[in-house]
Amino acid sequence: MGRVVSVSSQYFTAALMNKSELFPEINISSNIEKSEVNADVIYKPLNLNNELNLEQIFYLGPKSIDILKNIDKDMEKVIDFGYFGFLALPLLYLMKFFQTLVGNWGFAIILLTLTVRVIVLPFNIMSIRSSKAMQKVQPLLTSIREKYK
Repeated sequence: MGRVVSVSSQYFTAALMNKSELFPEINISSNIEKSEVNADVIYKPLNLNNELNLEQIFYLGPKSIDILKNIDKDMEKVIDFGYFGFLALPLLYLMKFFQTLVGNWGFAIILLTLTVRVIVLPFNIMSIRSSKAMQKVQPLLTSIREKYK
């Protein structure tokens, strides 16, 4: 099982994935004035007589989900999609699919927008019908309010 620690900006990340059996202690400190981040990875073996094999993956580069996924499936967790990640990730893959079809990100965004609008169209229709029904009932509600002030 891979364990990932990373330090990220909006577009780039420095990540370390530990694939060893020994779990390291990680201390991260930052200095905002100097724009510095320090990470200490400390391995404390339980038994010094045995051989210690460390397996790690280091990554320094853009937060590209495809690149991170090619490195390791757990490495994509470096990207935080927020509370609505369960929606954002499928929409991202759908937009990438549209981009491969049309070859242009602008048209891919337009196609994604149209797709989402078609998906929510039944809800919009129900809302419009409900609004029209309320418009028909509105004069009755107004007369009742005036009658029973």
